[in-house]
Amino acid sequence: VWNEPDLFGGWKMNRGKNYTTLYSVASRAANGVNSAKTFKIGGPATTGFYTAWVNGFYEKLDSSVRIDFFSWHRYSASVDDFVEDAETAKKLMERQIARSQYLYITEWGVNPERGSAYDGRWAAAHYLAVNTALSKTAIDLALAFEVLDGAPGDEQYHGGWGMLTNPKYGAVAKKPRFAAWEMITKLTGNQLPLVGEGSYVSALAAKDPAGVARVLLVNYDERGQHTELVPVTVTGLMEGTYAVTEKYLSGRSLTTDVVPISGNIRREVSLSASEAVLLTYVKQ
Repeated sequence: VWNEPDLFGGWKMNRGKNYTTLYSVASRAANGVNSAKTFKIGGPATTGFYTAWVNGFYEKLDSSVRIDFFSWHRYSASVDDFVEDAETAKKLMERQIARSQYLYITEWGVNPERGSAYDGRWAAAHYLAVNTALSKTAIDLALAFEVLDGAPGDEQYHGGWGMLTNPKYGAVAKKPRFAAWEMITKLTGNQLPLVGEGSYVSALAAKDPAGVARVLLVNYDERGQHTELVPVTVTGLMEGTYAVTEKYLSGRSLTTDVVPISGNIRREVSLSASEAVLLTYVKQ
């Protein structure tokens, strides 16, 4: 209900233009619609995660008012900021779990302002690093802003928030963040355990229903300076030959045939600053 009420509209928590009143009226109205399709309703989608809004909202919200999720926005180059929000939210919400079962970041990015970073690979690495970090928290949904450059600038690449360029300039072009999104969507099936993440390199791994294992590695730091040589060992593989593909965020790709040794495939992957790679293991 609403978007950034602390910024747009001058809403306050339980004083003046009372957001709790706004939410209560909107929630009851939505919940009272006859023959409505299944939906979730929540809020407040503030500009950041503010403890005062959490406490004030739940202390005054009548228990009869439906709320399915608590939401906020976060823009920061620091991955730790996203994790700290998630951990604080989990602690604050533990006593509210019967009232709100989901935690949503309904808008996020590397910077709240437009800038050239959104057109480059650094923001794409940030996108992957945040997603890998949030996968280990209690966050249920995180929506990066935005899919398409909403307002055209002076040229195709003008630092818009979108993963795609505005069609004002002809064919819509994919930015590096879109490529990052494509990479992470390949991780389907069951998440696999992994160890060995570092200060700059984070990872996710999954095995799909067909038995294909995938490992996503991302090298991200706030200044975009570090190059990393990452050892990767996949264990528990069956005997036979595997086609191992390395698909990089920067666009290059290579495939080699590898035979596991004692069920293991080990390799070293060089990741330049703000680089990521998706490793795919397919048994031949």
